[in-house]
Amino acid sequence: MTQATYSAVPAAGALWVDNSQSPPALVVTNVGGSGSVPTGSAGSPNAAVVTVQGIAGGTAQPVTLPANQSVNVTQVGGSALALSQHTSAASLPVVIASDQSSVSVTPINVGAAAPSTASVYADLSAGVYNTTMPALATGQQGADQVDSVGRKITAARADAGAVTQVAASGSAGTILAANAARAGATFSNTDTGNLFLYLSAIGTVTTSKYTVKLVPGAYYELPNGYRGIVTGIWDTAGSGSCNVTELS
Repeated sequence: MTQATYSAVPAAGALWVDNSQSPPALVVTNVGGSGSVPTGSAGSPNAAVVTVQGIAGGTAQPVTLPANQSVNVTQVGGSALALSQHTSAASLPVVIASDQSSVSVTPINVGAAAPSTASVYADLSAGVYNTTMPALATGQQGADQVDSVGRKITAARADAGAVTQVAASGSAGTILAANAARAGATFSNTDTGNLFLYLSAIGTVTTSKYTVKLVPGAYYELPNGYRGIVTGIWDTAGSGSCNVTELS
């Protein structure tokens, strides 16, 4: 391309190279009817100021921002950003690095549950009342069950029973040995004398120191899942016995 060089300003409307500058500069004259390129203060509009316009299919020129330049982000991926809580589709994803140290999590106290209701987050152990006990399938979880006044139901389940007979005696003796696997036990006095049962491993049963008195024909069940030793004595020993059924 041939370039024109002038030592003086040429006629208005010319595009020329001023070789008097170092390095040479491309100069435009008579822009917007003026004999020279208009100037003005930064930030103040000037109708005669030249603008640069690209063409379709042109090559985009990258713009490099200065280091630590503040930028207000209003869109990401063509979607406008908004503050406050939003769905995941309208939020920027947050990823915790694999080498991140442990992150502390503080549980939210959502307060106490309303009366007679079970709370998802409760300070106390919660239970559920059902008029009919739920039937669970294998692998399903079950909530603690309570009765209509809020008392927890803790019924032991027994699959087997062992029946023994202990002959009546006027001396203290073992009626049922301690058993950690016991789910329950029943006692029936078939003798003509009174049977005195003692639910403790401390001390010795007598007709004046006992837990429960079984008159002839009386029946008794162990309370509260007791699994310790049971001893007994008759005030008058006949030919009867104590029939014991231990459940496990």
